[in-house]
Amino acid sequence: MNKSQDLSQKARIILQGMFVADAAALGLHWLYDKKKLKDLEGVSVAFQDPNEKTYEGVFGYFAHGKKKSGDLSHYGSTLQLMLFHLLKHGSTFDIKAYQKEYRDYFGPGGDYVGFVDNPTRITLENLAQYDYKLTEQARELSRSLPDDVAKVVVQKVLPYLKKFSGEDLIIPVKNAIEITYPDPEVIRVALKMAESLDKNYLAKSGADDQQIPALSGVVPVVLMERSGEDLDSLIEKVVRVTNNNDVAVMCAQFFAQVLKSYIEGTEFEASIEGAKHYLPDEVRKKIERTSENIDAPLFESALYFGRTCYLPESLPLSIYILRTSHSFEEAVERNIKAGGDSCGRSLVVGALGALKFTGDQGCPNDWWMKVKLDQEVAQLF
Repeated sequence: MNKSQDLSQKARIILQGMFVADAAALGLHWLYDKKKLKDLEGVSVAFQDPNEKTYEGVFGYFAHGKKKSGDLSHYGSTLQLMLFHLLKHGSTFDIKAYQKEYRDYFGPGGDYVGFVDNPTRITLENLAQYDYKLTEQARELSRSLPDDVAKVVVQKVLPYLKKFSGEDLIIPVKNAIEITYPDPEVIRVALKMAESLDKNYLAKSGADDQQIPALSGVVPVVLMERSGEDLDSLIEKVVRVTNNNDVAVMCAQFFAQVLKSYIEGTEFEASIEGAKHYLPDEVRKKIERTSENIDAPLFESALYFGRTCYLPESLPLSIYILRTSHSFEEAVERNIKAGGDSCGRSLVVGALGALKFTGDQGCPNDWWMKVKLDQEVAQLF
């Protein structure tokens, strides 16, 4: 890890808010049942242990049987992964490195244990299929070489394609081939192969999916990325790794710009107003309605905006919760009591809620102490 990148106090508060909101919601994640949720009014629902019995005979989906109170959902786990990625790579987003880290963590044999959602599953499948196609293309491009030589050349070139791009490929590929085959023709074929395959690299490896996992990597990029690339372009690259979908990109760009503007001192409402043009019309109109009927019962409003994982529902409901809450704790509790994909909405409620309500104090310490983070991330706080 590159420890030269120190997180600012404001960045820590925002990230803490996200981790706390996610872990707090895990125990009742994807509970939709009206009566069950109504029974929870007036009591704290944060940091409940995931329990399958809670979901028996009611409308909901129990997904976290291997988790305990304080654990993160798959959203929080992806947030950790992006945070660690930027720290490891000098605050620069590296698509190839991130795809490898993503596969190593969420894929077979990885450290992640828990629910795998549709974008994650399809992204892993797309990357695996791309590996197969890459191997076939490499074999075709090496046909001018003897079979035994071509086989070794393919084996040597492919690993570097997953790590380097452009001119950075030349020296490692050349050195790897020269060790075994100093023949200039073999080296030429290998370099030509690497160049050709690199031009067609699968940067947009994500699912055609507009669910809220698309926002999981946005906040660390806004807080930490220092490559100097335009933020909209950068966010699109990040999102399309896992969610190759226009609606997902537009919603993520909106979220990124709201957060950036708010961090820089613009008021919450003005930050939302200034970024609305990024949104698809359907989502923009719903977010505009979040300032109406703010005294309506939470559950009725949640039903109106929608409680599923899809961004046209989850993003407006998140903004509604932020607009109608008066403290960070209340926003987190109301997010859970709204039901549905509360962990997904925690990405927005946690980040913007921490910024909106906690000031320099940050999240409640008793809540923060309950959150279980990977060691590499925990040491940042």
